[in-house]
Amino acid sequence: MKYIWLKIGSLKLNGGLAVFITLLFIVSLFSACVEGDDESRPQKSYVMFFNSYSPSQSGIDFLIDNNKLRTGTVELDSASVYNQIYSGAWQVAAVSAGDGAAAPIAQISASLDPGKYYSCFIAGPSSSPQLLLVGDDLSAPDSLNHAKMRFVNLSSSAGNVDIGIKDSASIFSGQEYLKMSDYSMIDTSAHQIVVKPPAGNTPLVTLNFKAVARRIYTFYLWNGVQNNKLNLSYKEHRR
Repeated sequence: MKYIWLKIGSLKLNGGLAVFITLLFIVSLFSACVEGDDESRPQKSYVMFFNSYSPSQSGIDFLIDNNKLRTGTVELDSASVYNQIYSGAWQVAAVSAGDGAAAPIAQISASLDPGKYYSCFIAGPSSSPQLLLVGDDLSAPDSLNHAKMRFVNLSSSAGNVDIGIKDSASIFSGQEYLKMSDYSMIDTSAHQIVVKPPAGNTPLVTLNFKAVARRIYTFYLWNGVQNNKLNLSYKEHRR
């Protein structure tokens, strides 16, 4: 009787093992299919769009291969949230809001890398509008006492400029039109941000600003609607 029990137990064990191996094979096959799906699934990039183009009073619609962004029209001196866009090569265009049938105000060819973040700006006079696409670094400052900032000169009439804090050395020097600076750390106290010519002390424009710890900002100089007035603005970057 003991011998028979062992044989039956052995048979049951072998049967259970066979079932286990079969289930393991099915799970492995399913996992491989899922991984294959992940690899074949289109990767995404993320783009934030800025409008500093004052000749278009109705705002700007940004198009990706002639498709309007889901976030809608970007008003003057405003920025969109980050838009998810499939990675790869695209044609990026800007048109006056509601005027999608017209020729683009400006357009560029862009190559977006998977998982990367970008900012796209429209700027310039009506005679020569420009689109500028730059990469974003959204890694937060290590210190709780600092924020991170950068600066782009979007004014075609200002010439090269310096930007800094009042009564302090310049943070960014000789910034050319359509050139983005590197990032710089700034402490979280209240500041008066000053933009001035490289060879002068008289500010072109100033802006009161208080940074929030570990936030990331882009400052931009641009020409306003009335008398081509210089304006200094900033936007915060959030994923």
